Amino acid sequence: MQQENKKTLIESIGEIQSNINIFVGKNARNEYNKYNYFTESDLYQTLKPQLKEHNITYTIQAIGDPTFINNDKMVSYYSKGLLTLYKGNEKLELGIILSAQNSDIAKAIGSALTYGARYWLCKTFGIATDELDPDSTEISKENSNQVIKEKNKQQINNSMSLDQYNNIKTFILNNDKDLDVKEKATNWIKDELKISKLDPSLIKKQNEKFYIKFKERFL
Repeated sequence: MQQENKKTLIESIGEIQSNINIFVGKNARNEYNKYNYFTESDLYQTLKPQLKEHNITYTIQAIGDPTFINNDKMVSYYSKGLLTLYKGNEKLELGIILSAQNSDIAKAIGSALTYGARYWLCKTFGIATDELDPDSTEISKENSNQVIKEKNKQQINNSMSLDQYNNIKTFILNNDKDLDVKEKATNWIKDELKISKLDPSLIKKQNEKFYIKFKERFL
């Protein structure tokens, strides 16, 4: 029988946000705009165990009067939305924006709700993604300056290989690893990069020397 979670809704949200081991992979590809993105299924595989652990449920809905713009046989749909989180007798309502484009009005509305759920749940729970693209949730103003610095470094130093990055990522995501060791590793990364929140895109941009230092300590 699952043990009752005594934390408040806000405390539970904060705990999920602070879980530096939560990543969502991007397994789908938008060939037209040339970027990878995570699907609804990708997100739920990552998030739903966390929601279940904290006894959190949610709803997402369009509210108010929508706007429809017809353009070249396509319909652009815009609406205010409401994401509501529930835990016991508590609830938290978050005003959001919903938008999508499709040749069919119903599909445009469905796409807006689907994308809205993915995007705003990631934002709300601080879930990290792997790349710098429209779905990334971890590039804050604070970390954007760090991205610029790391790009300048790469002009001088060799970046780590994809295999080396994947070794670090696998280590962080490995549920069989001791949690204390993983926490030490993630804290070391944040200290080394001088960031407050773990950002996969910044890890990937580090040079081989960074990987060697990580490997000597944790791999």
